[in-house]
Amino acid sequence: MQGKITKDMLIEDALRLDRNTLKIFTKYGIDACCGSHDTIEAESRKRRVDVDKIITELNEVIQEVLNDHHRKRHREGCHKEIP
Repeated sequence: MQGKITKDMLIEDALRLDRNTLKIFTKYGIDACCGSHDTIEAESRKRRVDVDKIITELNEVIQEVLNDHHRKRHREGCHKEIP
């Protein structure tokens, strides 16, 4: 998983980046389950929600997933036998 979520990104692209972003969209009442073709900024404006706050939270979710992935890989690597 790579990338950073930006306000001009389509909601469906953010969901493709990581499905865990759905919980943030749902939290703010943004319909993301049907693969919205609007940008995060456009939907935020419609809902009168601070787009910068949503972007921050979305990127925090992405970072958490990356951190979990790295921790898991590190643990698996530490437990492998060295030939």
